[in-house]
Amino acid sequence: LESQDFGGDRPVTIVVSDGKTPDRKNFPWIGKNSITDLGTPEEFLKVFAPQLAVTEIVSESETIDGITYYRYLLYKAAANYNNRKVIGAAVYNGDLVTCVGLASESNWEKAKPVLVNAIKSFRVGGTA
Repeated sequence: LESQDFGGDRPVTIVVSDGKTPDRKNFPWIGKNSITDLGTPEEFLKVFAPQLAVTEIVSESETIDGITYYRYLLYKAAANYNNRKVIGAAVYNGDLVTCVGLASESNWEKAKPVLVNAIKSFRVGGTA
Protein backbone atom coordinates (compact mmCIF):
# COMPACT_ATOMS: atom_id res chain seq x y z
CA LEU A 1 0.00 0.00 0.00
CA GLU A 2 2.82 2.43 0.76
CA SER A 3 4.01 2.15 -2.84
CA GLN A 4 0.79 3.68 -4.16
CA ASP A 5 1.00 7.39 -4.87
CA PHE A 6 -1.14 9.02 -2.21
CA GLY A 7 1.08 12.09 -1.94
CA GLY A 8 1.38 13.78 1.40
CA ASP A 9 4.22 13.97 3.87
CA ARG A 10 3.82 10.57 5.59
CA PRO A 11 3.26 7.01 4.37
CA VAL A 12 -0.17 5.39 4.25
CA THR A 13 -0.20 2.02 6.01
CA ILE A 14 -2.50 -0.91 6.74
CA VAL A 15 -1.72 -3.47 9.44
CA VAL A 16 -3.70 -6.67 10.11
CA SER A 17 -3.22 -8.36 13.49
CA ASP A 18 -4.44 -11.84 14.42
CA GLY A 19 -4.40 -11.10 18.17
CA LYS A 20 -1.97 -13.88 18.95
CA THR A 21 0.60 -12.23 21.21
CA PRO A 22 2.82 -13.83 23.86
CA ASP A 23 1.05 -11.99 26.71
CA ARG A 24 -2.44 -13.08 25.59
CA LYS A 25 -3.85 -13.94 29.01
CA ASN A 26 -3.98 -10.29 30.06
CA PHE A 27 -6.24 -9.08 27.24
CA PRO A 28 -9.96 -8.73 28.02
CA TRP A 29 -11.07 -10.21 24.69
CA ILE A 30 -9.33 -13.56 25.19
CA GLY A 31 -11.95 -16.30 25.24
CA LYS A 32 -14.84 -14.01 24.29
CA ASN A 33 -17.37 -15.23 21.75
CA SER A 34 -18.04 -11.87 20.14
CA ILE A 35 -16.78 -8.32 20.14
CA THR A 36 -20.17 -7.38 21.58
CA ASP A 37 -19.10 -9.14 24.81
CA LEU A 38 -16.80 -6.13 25.27
CA GLY A 39 -19.61 -3.57 24.97
CA THR A 40 -20.80 -1.11 22.37
CA PRO A 41 -18.42 0.17 19.68
CA GLU A 42 -17.64 3.18 21.87
CA GLU A 43 -17.04 1.05 24.98
CA PHE A 44 -14.85 -1.40 23.04
CA LEU A 45 -12.66 1.41 21.72
CA LYS A 46 -11.89 2.43 25.32
CA VAL A 47 -10.89 -1.20 26.10
CA PHE A 48 -8.89 -1.62 22.87
CA ALA A 49 -7.03 1.69 23.09
CA PRO A 50 -7.50 3.24 26.56
CA GLN A 51 -4.91 5.98 25.89
CA LEU A 52 -6.42 6.96 22.55
CA ALA A 53 -7.13 10.67 22.33
CA VAL A 54 -9.01 11.63 19.20
CA THR A 55 -10.87 14.70 18.09
CA GLU A 56 -13.56 12.89 16.09
CA ILE A 57 -14.94 9.33 16.11
CA VAL A 58 -17.33 7.76 13.63
CA SER A 59 -18.25 4.17 14.50
CA GLU A 60 -20.51 1.46 13.16
CA SER A 61 -21.36 -2.16 13.85
CA GLU A 62 -22.25 -4.86 11.33
CA THR A 63 -22.88 -8.59 11.68
CA ILE A 64 -21.87 -10.76 8.73
CA ASP A 65 -22.16 -14.56 8.77
CA GLY A 66 -22.69 -14.50 12.54
CA ILE A 67 -19.59 -12.40 13.31
CA THR A 68 -19.98 -8.82 14.54
CA TYR A 69 -17.50 -6.24 13.26
CA TYR A 70 -16.89 -2.83 14.76
CA ARG A 71 -15.54 -0.21 12.37
CA TYR A 72 -14.16 3.23 13.09
CA LEU A 73 -13.02 6.37 11.32
CA LEU A 74 -10.88 8.40 13.72
CA TYR A 75 -9.38 11.86 13.42
CA LYS A 76 -6.72 13.30 15.68
CA ALA A 77 -5.63 16.91 15.55
CA ALA A 78 -2.20 17.52 17.05
CA ALA A 79 0.10 20.51 17.28
CA ASN A 80 2.59 19.25 14.69
CA TYR A 81 0.38 17.06 12.48
CA ASN A 82 -3.13 15.67 12.02
CA ASN A 83 -3.80 12.02 11.28
CA ARG A 84 -6.62 9.71 10.34
CA LYS A 85 -7.11 6.09 11.36
CA VAL A 86 -9.56 3.49 10.17
CA ILE A 87 -10.09 0.38 12.28
CA GLY A 88 -12.01 -2.82 11.66
CA ALA A 89 -12.20 -5.27 14.57
CA ALA A 90 -13.85 -8.60 15.38
CA VAL A 91 -13.45 -11.37 17.92
CA TYR A 92 -12.97 -14.77 16.28
CA ASN A 93 -12.22 -18.02 18.13
CA GLY A 94 -11.56 -16.06 21.32
CA ASP A 95 -9.01 -13.71 19.75
CA LEU A 96 -9.28 -10.10 18.66
CA VAL A 97 -8.51 -9.66 14.96
CA THR A 98 -7.97 -6.12 13.67
CA CYS A 99 -7.31 -4.23 10.47
CA VAL A 100 -5.91 -0.75 11.06
CA GLY A 101 -5.13 1.86 8.42
CA LEU A 102 -3.34 5.14 8.96
CA ALA A 103 -2.94 8.26 6.84
CA SER A 104 -1.83 11.81 7.51
CA GLU A 105 -4.17 14.67 6.82
CA SER A 106 -2.11 15.58 3.75
CA ASN A 107 -2.82 12.28 1.99
CA TRP A 108 -6.20 11.44 3.54
CA GLU A 109 -8.43 12.41 0.61
CA LYS A 110 -6.51 10.18 -1.83
CA ALA A 111 -6.07 7.31 0.65
CA LYS A 112 -9.55 7.41 2.22
CA PRO A 113 -11.37 5.25 -0.38
CA VAL A 114 -8.67 2.56 -0.20
CA LEU A 115 -8.53 2.54 3.61
CA VAL A 116 -12.31 2.59 4.07
CA ASN A 117 -12.66 -0.25 1.54
CA ALA A 118 -10.01 -2.23 3.45
CA ILE A 119 -11.95 -2.12 6.72
CA LYS A 120 -15.34 -2.64 5.07
CA SER A 121 -14.07 -5.75 3.24
CA PHE A 122 -12.17 -7.06 6.30
CA ARG A 123 -13.49 -10.52 7.29
CA VAL A 124 -12.44 -13.32 9.63
CA GLY A 125 -13.23 -17.02 9.53
CA GLY A 126 -13.90 -19.19 6.53
CA THR A 127 -11.86 -22.07 5.26
CA ALA A 128 -8.43 -22.10 3.69
